[in-house]
Amino acid sequence: MQFRRTSRWVIVGAVLALGLDLMVAGMATAATPQVSGKVRAAALSAAAHGAGDTGLIRGEQSSRPAPMGAVTRPVVRRAGSPNATYRQYVAYSQTFTSQPHEGVRWAEVYCPSGMVATGGGEANSSPGGVTLHDTYALSNGSGWHVDVTNDSEWQANLTVYAVCFSGLTAYTQVTAQASISGAGRMIAGAPCPAGMQSLSGGGWTSSYDTYVSDSSWYNLEDGDHGWGYGANNLSPDQAVVTAQALCGSGIANYSWLGFEGGKVDPGYEATAYQSCPSGTFVVGGGGVGSLGFRFTDSYPSGQGWRIYAHNDSDEFDSVGIDVICGT
Repeated sequence: MQFRRTSRWVIVGAVLALGLDLMVAGMATAATPQVSGKVRAAALSAAAHGAGDTGLIRGEQSSRPAPMGAVTRPVVRRAGSPNATYRQYVAYSQTFTSQPHEGVRWAEVYCPSGMVATGGGEANSSPGGVTLHDTYALSNGSGWHVDVTNDSEWQANLTVYAVCFSGLTAYTQVTAQASISGAGRMIAGAPCPAGMQSLSGGGWTSSYDTYVSDSSWYNLEDGDHGWGYGANNLSPDQAVVTAQALCGSGIANYSWLGFEGGKVDPGYEATAYQSCPSGTFVVGGGGVGSLGFRFTDSYPSGQGWRIYAHNDSDEFDSVGIDVICGT
């Protein structure tokens, strides 16, 4: 079932929106492919050697809901080789391991030179035990970054993904912020400039005492669209959430598909998958959650998008998925 989340985003309230235009004039341009099973398979198989880095932000054990302090961001790195050969390229990192209660880990994967990230995310081997804190495109569009914590009693293996495109006629990142004083949920929505396509997005927060509860496409009453990002704050201290919308022009056969799943039992996790129409590429995607949901995985899978979310509340609730498609 397709649906339009209009009223929810209208009540977000006043946010600070900042636009960051990235130059694309010098990008390697690949012609729009003759999309077929062969072409799509080639675009994916080339991603087997995605470059990436990982690191440990804090070595002590996670102690939420006790505050973990301000976020320190790694330095943005340049995109690596090879040069852009494909219209779409799904890069993924080497699998990295997070030990039980190790602390917050960051990881990145980079797009090939001449390409920019239109979507991305993370997958792990123990969805219910991993918390996704932040997931967003690097500020120069060169790849994707995630921050995660392994809260479980067992080892988790994780992989970071970036959906990369070449040949876009424009590429812009727009951010918007919202804050909350104390425990609770906060949501910010970043609208794309008029006439530009919402490619997907992500976001981050000012504290690791938060977790992702929503990262999804949205539509405003005036017809604008962009990306929304929600997080739950577990700390009594104030926290700020920043939504990041990835906006662009030049995606042909553009479509947005939204699917809302059924109710999920308290204490259980759910997964959802949405594939793109035949003959199109996945551009980006995300998940739609409510107050009690903690997203643990959100990533491209084949030519579609998959999410996992855990219902941490004591009530039944539903989870949904968004996917952006095109050629």
